[in-house]
Amino acid sequence: MIKNVRNGLLVFVIMLLIIVFSVIALATDFGNYKPLEGTLVVAIDNMPTVEASKKYKFGLTVPHLKDEFWIAFAYGCEDEAKKLGIDLAIVEAGGYGKIITQVNQIEDFVTKGYDAIILGATDYEGPAIAVSEAWKKNVPVVAGSNLINESHTPGAYTNYIAAAAGQADYIGRNNPTAKVAFLNGPAGAYWSTQIIEAFKDTLKKYPGVELVIDKYHDMDIITAMNVASDIVQKYPDIDYIGNASDFQAKGVIDALRSFGKKPGEIGVTCLTMGSEAFELFKEGWIQYAIAERSVLCGRLCVRMAVKILEGEIIEKVWTWEMPGFAYCPEDIEKFEQDEWKNNWAPKDWRP
Repeated sequence: MIKNVRNGLLVFVIMLLIIVFSVIALATDFGNYKPLEGTLVVAIDNMPTVEASKKYKFGLTVPHLKDEFWIAFAYGCEDEAKKLGIDLAIVEAGGYGKIITQVNQIEDFVTKGYDAIILGATDYEGPAIAVSEAWKKNVPVVAGSNLINESHTPGAYTNYIAAAAGQADYIGRNNPTAKVAFLNGPAGAYWSTQIIEAFKDTLKKYPGVELVIDKYHDMDIITAMNVASDIVQKYPDIDYIGNASDFQAKGVIDALRSFGKKPGEIGVTCLTMGSEAFELFKEGWIQYAIAERSVLCGRLCVRMAVKILEGEIIEKVWTWEMPGFAYCPEDIEKFEQDEWKNNWAPKDWRP
């Protein structure tokens, strides 16, 4: 009888262990992870709460660290990771064209046993296969700012349609007969295509506004300056030059200065307002800018990754409100007091 009891207990223990290990395996089987369809709009004063049950190790890869957006995004990731007790390694691919480099970085994070990867993608299609393989190897990936063509991967994304519409509406309201140019950003990047198409769609509300030219180009200040110089020479009566980022806007303003233009003589609008662009905004060079809140984007990516590792199924898209700021004393004061911390890394911070 005792032997039968022991055998029964042994069978019970074995079955219990099988169940436990099955649950663990299920919990860490991210190969079949499917985020919830839909969008979570995050209020800045009511962020989704999260707690890490262990000391995770995250890898972050971004296209480059040449502009304040990606520096601020990386800072948001690192600062949030520190608050949650997470180790974060940061690498850059070297530019939007460096798809292979970024793929190698993703694979390296997987090989080295990182728990999750945060990806500022160089391209919509390029990293997709490597990201899919990471999921199959139980390394979740969260996309930051740039969409990628991979079904598992949720992300915290800028609402580029709203960002483009904000610029178009500002121009249309302020000058219903304006001649406009737009610097789109890199060809092949999902966000740059989304921005210019939304800009064009919104301008349809203002039939008197003419988009005389839009240009794809490498994300380099000298390149943006050269593109803007060509535009000013070809279209000397241009009223506004819109931009997909403040990085481009800085190149545009360099071009305007080289032609002897004064602040506001040709209007400049943009998405994102880093600290350098803010100084140009205060001088009147930039008439309208949308706060992209790149630090907030980084924080949300870290929280998303932790939630996935902790077994939660999250919405595929997280986004947030992005206030627009027009050149005026009231908006300058508001940005200085309340908004800068959502957009800038501290001056002494380096990744």
